[in-house]
Amino acid sequence: MSNNSLTLEQCKSLLRAISDHGSRSAKATDHALVVCLLMCGADARTWTWQDALANPIFQPFAVYEAIKNIAITKRLSIFPYNHSNFKAAHWINSTVRLQQAVFSVGAKPLTTQEVTRRLKRYGKLAGIPAGLMNLRTLANSHHLYLDVFGDADSFAEALDLIRFGSEVACLSPFFKKDSPKQEPRLHGLGRRSFMRTA
Repeated sequence: MSNNSLTLEQCKSLLRAISDHGSRSAKATDHALVVCLLMCGADARTWTWQDALANPIFQPFAVYEAIKNIAITKRLSIFPYNHSNFKAAHWINSTVRLQQAVFSVGAKPLTTQEVTRRLKRYGKLAGIPAGLMNLRTLANSHHLYLDVFGDADSFAEALDLIRFGSEVACLSPFFKKDSPKQEPRLHGLGRRSFMRTA
């Protein structure tokens, strides 16, 4: 096994490069790919939605959040990754096949070459040597930091991945920077009591 692995700062820089330079879809998908590879190892590359749904309660929190953001960005209705304000009528893709790959090009899972291509692009922007940007390096980093921190949640905390601010909410398709104020005359409309009065 190669000893190549990323430093914590390189991991942070890689994630920052995705956040700063990725498209809206890439910010969700490529971010989730890197988070899942770092937290769960190389097998995450070929996860299906069924794999992701198998034990969400036991997933590292950062992995759960990253996968949830893919579902929100792609407007997929997949419990338990739906947005809390989920309403079927608001979503374009109402269903997803559970055997479909979470990280894919078309219907096929990302190949190791495609993962490397994506990593090299962000690695260059983050100032990380191209020789370190491959699936094996992220898998090595996963093993190294799980040994160092003892669990994936502690590793995620060291990478500043666990935040309780507005960042996750901003990825919601229902989030609007300048939400219009509700018309005061409409207040209470549709809020009739279901309780009968005697």
